[in-house]
Amino acid sequence: MNERQESVTLRDVIITPYLVEKKLNKLNVSKSAGPDGFHPRLLKEMHSPIKVPLQIIFNKSIMEERSCMTQLLVTVERWTELLDGGDSVDVIYLDFRKAVDTVPHRRLIKTLEAYDIKSGLLTWIENFLSGDSSV
Repeated sequence: MNERQESVTLRDVIITPYLVEKKLNKLNVSKSAGPDGFHPRLLKEMHSPIKVPLQIIFNKSIMEERSCMTQLLVTVERWTELLDGGDSVDVIYLDFRKAVDTVPHRRLIKTLEAYDIKSGLLTWIENFLSGDSSV
């Protein structure tokens, strides 16, 4: 078993607002928008107000180990509660399916490494892509 095939779960991944902000600031604004439709310039310029909400979204979905459907239902229920209470809700939806389904996995791993994604998160992604059912 090589170093990357160690048993890593998403609970081992810690995402902080600082880490989100750091990644957003490294975005190349000369690139076009990705499959989510958000231009890198927008994300980079909005790094300060969106770093905490993105961190919460990432950590909540990671820590609760829920399926995508369950997480979506819980999230929509929470939005409904907020709207019913008179609050407003702003949503950013990112669909990573195309990144996984249309790109050779080895290339995806190399790209993630180039963006300084490493350690536990990269190992978890590799295990997921290899079909490891324990992730």
